[in-house]
Amino acid sequence: MNLETPRKAILVLGLILGLCLLTFVAFTFSLQVFSTTESNPFSMSLSKVYSRRGNIYDRNGVLLAFSVPSNSILVHPSLFRGDENMIYTLSRVGGITVNELKTRLERGRNFYLRRQLTEIPDEVKGVIGVSILEDSKRLYPHRKSASHILGFVDVDGWGRGGIEGYQNEILKGRDGLAFITIDAAGRGIPTYPQGSIMPVQGSDILLTIDIHVQNMVEKALARGIDKYKALSGSAVVMDINTGEIWALANYPDFDPNNFRQSTGEQRRNRALSFNYEAGSVLKTVSLAIALEEEVVSLNSEFPAPASLRLRGGVVNNFRNRAYNVQNLKEALKTSTNTVFAQLALKIGRENFNKYYHTLFGVGRSFEVGMPGVEVGIYVDPESEMHLANIGFGQGIALTPLQVTSIYATLGNGGYFLKPGFIRAIRDSQGQLRYEHRPRILRTVFRKQTSDLIIEALDGSITSQTNRLAQVEGYSLGGKTGTAQKIIDGKYSDEKIITTFAGFVTLKNPRFLIVVMFDEPNAPASSTAVPVFGEIARGLIEYLQLSGEGK
Repeated sequence: MNLETPRKAILVLGLILGLCLLTFVAFTFSLQVFSTTESNPFSMSLSKVYSRRGNIYDRNGVLLAFSVPSNSILVHPSLFRGDENMIYTLSRVGGITVNELKTRLERGRNFYLRRQLTEIPDEVKGVIGVSILEDSKRLYPHRKSASHILGFVDVDGWGRGGIEGYQNEILKGRDGLAFITIDAAGRGIPTYPQGSIMPVQGSDILLTIDIHVQNMVEKALARGIDKYKALSGSAVVMDINTGEIWALANYPDFDPNNFRQSTGEQRRNRALSFNYEAGSVLKTVSLAIALEEEVVSLNSEFPAPASLRLRGGVVNNFRNRAYNVQNLKEALKTSTNTVFAQLALKIGRENFNKYYHTLFGVGRSFEVGMPGVEVGIYVDPESEMHLANIGFGQGIALTPLQVTSIYATLGNGGYFLKPGFIRAIRDSQGQLRYEHRPRILRTVFRKQTSDLIIEALDGSITSQTNRLAQVEGYSLGGKTGTAQKIIDGKYSDEKIITTFAGFVTLKNPRFLIVVMFDEPNAPASSTAVPVFGEIARGLIEYLQLSGEGK
């Protein structure tokens, strides 16, 4: 079932409610204008009946977000007749000064004194011109955990950010309408005569994330941030065969229970919105493109000098290391820039445009189903130097989730899948309205190419530099990237961004883990790699994966 179906149903119900609203308004107007007399000092008024916002669960049914009843205090200045003592009492209850309260009263517009209270102070109960309205408050029992995936709900009941924002209509449902009787003193007496419109309760959403894995990833990332003195970071765990996101973590983060105490930077979902040059981690993608286009084989050999002069610039290897001749599998392990620059020239401009811009959608589109998604930056490489740069991961910017989605094609047989955050949607009656199915956006590589990449990565983390990613008894593989950070349009000589993308396991790839640190104090082999290893070990232990990855 298409995820848009519940939206369409809710829109239709909204139109019906709108027509009913017009009828009720006309009826209420007649009651208020023609029925209120000295002998009958009552009028009828429409009152909104709030729908129940749906719950959010993890993939195993663990509750992540729910709403509880609360009350709000609404002041009607036109009806309020309180003396100075009552004004003082209201100012104290509202946490504002007497002068501020008087200013609001003089404006004549209704205003909220307090919102989302679990208990109403006795002093304001029964006060003429002060209404106690039913409300609800959103709670997140796991506090900061999965905050960027969940988002939050503001005091007016609207979802902001994450699933709460993107799926607000489905979660919120539709409010209903009922009548309340307003007596001559302005007190509201709720009544529910025949004809009241019942609310449409919100649907529940089951996410693809596993809260245990999410917590594990967040803790590993936080330890890495602290240990390597990084400015920020992200980590993603994806099931490469379904596109389901099992965990997505960012630092800094925030507590959605107290979203008003957070900053925009804390609420920013960097995994979806942080465009950066991933560096050497994309050499694996260059190799896959070259193999797919059959311009090389894994055994193709290239000279590997310390530097390579091209039209428009010079390509240098890390620490100016030189090698005699390398085949592509060897060059991938040693991350030889000069070899991948030569490979890029063989691949050519048209092929890079085809894969990155057209097939992967970099700089064009990226279907995710979450708000705040960046699509990356891709510029047609017109110069020889720019073309070489793309070959070893410069001159192209991606988000961590884009790196994850692109890398997944290398291990799943070549399928570019839409990342999934929602596993199922059930309405208030428990009926299944949506269930996740893997959605193939495009077929990018042949299975043969995917298999060759896995072969090329075999042994990639048995070297001395990547030993911290090893898990005894399991074949893991991946690629590091240590890229110069661009600051004010120039490559910094000091600040770096590190990335590691690795598969669990190589024998039977199921999960891809991507770890990124912004401005750590060491290269990827000493920052992103050990955090990958910690997450991989935790994932293997939790899911009891066999040595074959099954």
